[in-house]
Formats: sequence, C-alpha cells, structure tokens
Amino acid sequence: MRPSAHLGFRLSTLAGIASLIVACIACGCGKSPNSGSGAADSSSGTRARALKLLREGEPREALDLLETIRRPGNPDDTFLLGEAALKCGRYARAKQAYREVLSVRPGDLAASTRLARIAFLEASYREARKQLDWILARSPDEVEARELRSRIRLRLGDLNGAAADARRWSELAPRDAEPVRILGSVQLLRGDPDGAILVLKRAVELDPSHLPSRLDLAKAYQKGGQRRLSEETLREAGRLEREQRRQAQQRAEASYHRLRALQLLQNGKAREALRSFEDALSHDPKNPILLREAGEAALAEGDLSRAREYLDGALRLAPSDAAVRRVRGEVLLASGDAEGSLVDLLEAARLDPSDPAPHQALARAYDALHRPEAEKERELAQELEQQARPLAPSRETP
Repeated sequence: MRPSAHLGFRLSTLAGIASLIVACIACGCGKSPNSGSGAADSSSGTRARALKLLREGEPREALDLLETIRRPGNPDDTFLLGEAALKCGRYARAKQAYREVLSVRPGDLAASTRLARIAFLEASYREARKQLDWILARSPDEVEARELRSRIRLRLGDLNGAAADARRWSELAPRDAEPVRILGSVQLLRGDPDGAILVLKRAVELDPSHLPSRLDLAKAYQKGGQRRLSEETLREAGRLEREQRRQAQQRAEASYHRLRALQLLQNGKAREALRSFEDALSHDPKNPILLREAGEAALAEGDLSRAREYLDGALRLAPSDAAVRRVRGEVLLASGDAEGSLVDLLEAARLDPSDPAPHQALARAYDALHRPEAEKERELAQELEQQARPLAPSRETP
C-alpha cells in the first residue's frame, strides 16, 4: 500500500472511531429507576423537578414525569417534554411537542430551532435550512441556529455560506473549537491546505482535546505535502482517541454503580447510596458530576465534612459548574456558615440564571442572616419555576 493511501485509510478509520466516541455512554436514557408520577405536585414544582432531572442527565425520568402530569395546551410544560424526548432520541415525540408549542406561540424561536435540529439529525438538510433561514432572519445572533446552518451549508457544498456562518458562530462563541475547525475544512475544500493548516492549528490550540480538529489538521498537512507533520499529528490523534476511549470505558463501568446510587438516594437510603457512589468513583475518580452527586448523598446523610470534600474536588475539576457551586453553598449553609454560602450560591445563580434552586437556597441563607433580600429571592425562585426552561441540547451529529 502506498504511504498516502495508507494514511488516508488510517485517517478515515480514526474519523469513524471519533464519531463513535462523540456518542459514548449515556446513562440518562436507560431504564428510569423511578418513573412514578408526581401528580400531587404543583405544576410549577413539577416543571422545576423535571428541569432538575434534565440537568442531572435523567431525561427518561423527566419524560415519564411530564407525560403523566402535563397540562394540555401549556406551552412551557410541552416545551420541557420536547427537550426530554429530544435528549432520549425520541424525535417523533419531540417534534410533536415542539409543534404544539408553536401552535400556541408561533414566534417561539427556541422551539423552531429544536425542530431544525431534529431535521438536521434526520439528515433532512433542506427542511432544516429553510427553518434556520427563518430563525436567523429574526434573530441573527442565535448561536445554535448559526451552528446548525453552518454545518448544513458545509454538507450541501455551500462553502461560502458555511464559512460566513462559522465566522459569526466563532464570534458568538469565541472559546469553541468547532466553528474554527469548520473554517479550516472550508479552506481545505477550496484547495488551500496552507491556509487550512493555519486555521486548524488555532482550533487545536482552543481545545487540545478536540479530535476532529486534529484529524482535519493531519489531512491538511498531508494535502500540503508535509508528510512528517501529518504522521505526527495522526499519532497524537490516535493517542487522544485511545485516551477518550479509556475514559468512556471508565464511565461505562461507573454508570452501573451511579444508577444504583441514585435509586438508593431516591428511596431515602443515603448511607447505602454513598457506598455505591464510592464504587462509581473508584472507576471514574475525576468525574465532577459523580463527585457532586456523592456530595449530595453525603449532605442527605448529614456527613457535612465528607460532602464538602467531594464538592471541593468537583469544583477543582469544574469551576464553572453551576450545580456544583449550588450544592457546595447548600453544604456550607447546612454547616451553619450562611455568610460563607453566599459566595457559592450567588455564583451558581450567575452561571445558570434560569435555575430556581440557587435562589431558593439564597432565600434560606438570607433568612438565617436576618437580611431583607430573602423575600426577593423567594419571589425570583417562584418566577423561575413558572418559566422553567432547560439548557440548550448537546451538539449531536447524524
């Protein structure tokens, strides 16, 4: 086999593996450990509970809950149901939900964007493109819409359009490597490997763990006649792929213990849940979500020093994680340090302005400090519960 053909084969093989890595191990859409309804909950409380489940990676349970108690004709509940269905890969149910939202709120850009994403995931590119053109004509800075249209234009061969959208996407999300990678791919498809190399090196600098950028950079080096750099980049991509595969395997091994721990926690068995979280962490010790959930179990058990230890570890790994900040603030509050809890709780509210939970905890903290802000925080938490909407979905590709 000629060297160039051999390299092309290895690149295509790694690219296939990379697509599998992106879709690795999602425990949230498995069998829900508790699919019982919360019929007695208030509608706003139920929305908040479903939103919490979605944030914690449990879309199946959120979907079960919303299907059971959803009020017909309520666009907020229906939108949340669509999010849960989308995260579980139930595209037909998600489409039905988003269309119901649009029948009540025809100008709902979020619902329209989700329908465009589903069309993209189903490879209905022209349908998705039409929807995205309509959205971006009304809101040019919708990041998700820019991202989707850039990808679609690239797949349809519209290189100028893909580059224009990727440039704006990069301006709106300057720390994201993917729009820069798309710009590099456009340069490569235009027959400019040297220009592609410059752009793709910037994508790798933005996110050294972004495997597609490294694979495209190896292709650009190959097309530019820089065989040695192409081989070196390919070897590094292979090392990165193996590391990502190892991490995925660790998460797979941890997921069994995590699901058991969550079920035990729901059943009020915090001590047993803690033991299962420890088993999960023995397989995946640097997972901030696991550490945060273990901290919540320790808090429920009343072991505040242990809870603080878990949450300090989670915060070192994910300093901008709103849920970690919130739970650590709740631990400090439970420890009697209401003043100290304010730093974490205020930061959690800043990082995720749509989550009512930090404001509920802030109200308790201000009550403990006899400060008047408590009532304002309670009102804000109630308002957010009534308007609960989840975070944007992850970027899946068909």
